[in-house]
Amino acid sequence: MADLLDKNGLIIVNPDPELEQAFRWFVDIIGSPAWGRFRADIVLFTESLETYTSNIDLYSKPHTPPNQFAWYLYLCEAFLYHPIDYDFKQGCRVIPVFKSIGKDIATAREIVNVEDKIRACAATAPNSIDGVLFEMLVAIAYGKEGWKTTLLPESSNATRSPDIKAEKEDTLFVECKKKATLSDYSKEEREHWLLLVEPLADYLHNKKASLCLDVVFHKEVKAFPTDYFVKRVIPLLPFVAIEGVLLDDDEITLAVKKPTIDRARRHFEHNSVRMGSPLLFDLLFGHDEPERGIHICGEFKPDSRSAKLVSDVRWASAIVWSCDAPQALEKKTQSIKRQVAEAIKQIPEGKPGSLHIGFELYDGESIGKDRMEKVVSDLLFFDNLGKKIQFIYVNVFEFFVPPDQNWLTDETSFIFRNKEAKPEFMLDVKRLVAYDEEIPTKLLSDNVRDLFEDD
Repeated sequence: MADLLDKNGLIIVNPDPELEQAFRWFVDIIGSPAWGRFRADIVLFTESLETYTSNIDLYSKPHTPPNQFAWYLYLCEAFLYHPIDYDFKQGCRVIPVFKSIGKDIATAREIVNVEDKIRACAATAPNSIDGVLFEMLVAIAYGKEGWKTTLLPESSNATRSPDIKAEKEDTLFVECKKKATLSDYSKEEREHWLLLVEPLADYLHNKKASLCLDVVFHKEVKAFPTDYFVKRVIPLLPFVAIEGVLLDDDEITLAVKKPTIDRARRHFEHNSVRMGSPLLFDLLFGHDEPERGIHICGEFKPDSRSAKLVSDVRWASAIVWSCDAPQALEKKTQSIKRQVAEAIKQIPEGKPGSLHIGFELYDGESIGKDRMEKVVSDLLFFDNLGKKIQFIYVNVFEFFVPPDQNWLTDETSFIFRNKEAKPEFMLDVKRLVAYDEEIPTKLLSDNVRDLFEDD
């Protein structure tokens, strides 16, 4: 779906029955009138941001509409029926989740109170959709193993309640926690980056400079003044004649190369490409590091049949960036002790319960490994607060958009077991989200790792 329009004007759509089942089910639940209103708001929002002229600035300001529930459904609709409006970057973490629900739609429909939960989310808490979807994926996993599952209503602060009640021979209470996609530190870092890069991007744009700058910060991004590039980098650019490293010290490493304009033009002879798509980035810059930020500007010719498509390029520049400062990596590697403690408190006194924690990695592979080391250390000797905790499951998700694919997911699961846990409560939860290859669960011992060790 990367090349959305061929030269005959045909929209290329990849039908996906599983995704379509989930999308139509959600729309049926909230009702067509409500979806019509939500959809209209999303269209207005996207049109207010998209001004397609010959000069465009891609991905400098990532955006998400204020109604996340509506945005997710719109991404599903666009993927299925009008892919020219589909947002690759954000859709890659939404489509696989809805496809997973559609794949097990019969089991999903059997979850007690699931439709009430979806309606409440849409009406009163649309930005909690990630948590609701995660609860549904967990409930589906239990349902596939013969459990009757019920999504419990939200409780007040005075009365704690878990998210799911699972019933088979016995009753198990389940609490779910979905970690935020970006840490507060990462959000602040990106906001400062936008201020930092603005004068550099303006220079490249005004000079119509076809360059690709690769920046690695060795100190925290927030430590750099907003005129840093003005003083240290811009004065060097007029003298760039060959590709190579311009700066390499304890502050930054800066390398420069030329974009592959000719390669992109050869592709444009037979295809138009969606603005902002990974394929466009790959054609111009060979960008294959999705965990790194990229800021692009250039002069692109819109396709005559749609301003959302690129049919030629005159010049293009990119600034690819990341930060390897140890302080930054540490601050992005959040502890989950507080979330686990809160989850344990939701389990009723004297009743068996299990916890499911979902991690979505958003800051690159190294951050993921560091973060998981901290997760493991947090859980190995955790205080169960006197509750009858059986198992703690941690599912780690990574979502990608390769240039030649619509989306790609990677998922790893960790299972921690209380020594007192009953085997019948263990869930075989190798994966929750759809992807192409079977990836085995990573277990921390021959079976599962014991937690709540004796003092």
